[in-house]
Amino acid sequence: MLNKRDNIIIPDQNNLQKCDLFNGNCVLIPKYVFEKIGNLDYYFHHSYGDFEYGLRAKKNNIESYIVPNFVGYCKKDIVDGDFKFLSRKYNLMQRVKFLYSPLGKNPCEAFYISRKYNSFIYSFLVFLKLHYNVIFKLKD
Repeated sequence: MLNKRDNIIIPDQNNLQKCDLFNGNCVLIPKYVFEKIGNLDYYFHHSYGDFEYGLRAKKNNIESYIVPNFVGYCKKDIVDGDFKFLSRKYNLMQRVKFLYSPLGKNPCEAFYISRKYNSFIYSFLVFLKLHYNVIFKLKD
């Protein structure tokens, strides 16, 4: 769960907290919300769909909340932004394949979600930046 500044919100033991985005590890959607904004956008293959649903809810004046305490736990697929597409361990073609994989940051999906909520220019820059990172922003 994130707030407007992309800060991860840790569940409080006693209080509900508002959030702007969420991932779908454990989300309860009331029937009236589903009837108003529909299902997940089928364009997405992985996490962007969860984020887009939260953005769509917010756009429709539906608030999202984190319940007190934790309701589940799952192992993180990616630790601290350690994406394979940024690793020097792999050649360029492998990194591009990782970028477009379900656990990457598919530039087409990134452009699509960004375009729904931002300008074309901003969305195009997001698309370009992801490719730039695969070539120049390597770790290891």
